Amino acid sequence: MGGAPEGVFGFDARVEPFAAGARRARGWIRSWRGRARLRRLGAAVADELRRRGVGDPTGWTRASGACAVRLRVEKLGVLEELRRFARDQTDARSPHLLEHRERRAYYLPLDFERPIAVPWEDDRIPFGSAVRLERELEDLRRRLPSDDAFPAGGPAEHLVVTASDISHLESQAMTRPLFWARFGLALLNKLARASLRTGLPVVFD
Repeated sequence: MGGAPEGVFGFDARVEPFAAGARRARGWIRSWRGRARLRRLGAAVADELRRRGVGDPTGWTRASGACAVRLRVEKLGVLEELRRFARDQTDARSPHLLEHRERRAYYLPLDFERPIAVPWEDDRIPFGSAVRLERELEDLRRRLPSDDAFPAGGPAEHLVVTASDISHLESQAMTRPLFWARFGLALLNKLARASLRTGLPVVFD
């Protein structure tokens, strides 16, 4: 797994500073506009979190550093089997997993009970809590079979799973029950824990 050229991936998530995407924009004007848009979005999120009583709801917008984790998987619906499993657990509450998506979305290194969706331009951007997500995933991990989708230690900090890798993994999934559920759980665990360790948000492109 790894070494693929840049392209369109079904699952593409980073743990990185909030403004990093704007800095990657080519050209000074586009970069400046991108930073201004993110400042406005961050302020809108902070306003909603303040209404919910979250202390210091802006710290994640100021956190700096390099990209700590980037996970890319060239498969659509990577988390769907995990979500189906969570829905089937009638006594499990997993809003930060289920009320989320894999595009233009965030998890924040903050503790708040319910995910929020912030109206933004022509969309409603979902923001979940990495604290609550990690708890939900720990509960689901105890309910899943113990056969891991990754070697000990889970996915690497920078992982690319290409289409050819997917073909190999699909063959494993045929003989390993809930393989993709465990695979998705390992990805999200990696992201949530890195977010809490660094104070940086999880960003889904």
